[in-house]
Amino acid sequence: METTIRKPCEFSVESHGVESNQYFQGAGVAYTQWDACYTGCGQTEKEAFENALESASQDEWDTSEIETEYGHKMDDDETVIDVLEIESEDDAESCDSYFYVTIYVKG
Repeated sequence: METTIRKPCEFSVESHGVESNQYFQGAGVAYTQWDACYTGCGQTEKEAFENALESASQDEWDTSEIETEYGHKMDDDETVIDVLEIESEDDAESCDSYFYVTIYVKG
């Protein structure tokens, strides 16, 4: 079976910042112009963006243009630990918060 890579005619990237995994409300496309969305999480904004890109790629979207336009804008220096100002190692290990980034695509 041959797979067809879809090139989005329009896309948008939303950085949600740092959220607890228990309280992050997610993202969706109901009643919007978008065909699909992919949310990634990570210890940095860039890691979350790359996670979302991977999900979109696995769903057969061509993500090269998205990566080119937004990849350099994602912060790779500030971590969740920095944002939440966590100082103890025990608190860092039990932290359930992540950066979240969503990519919206329209075919």
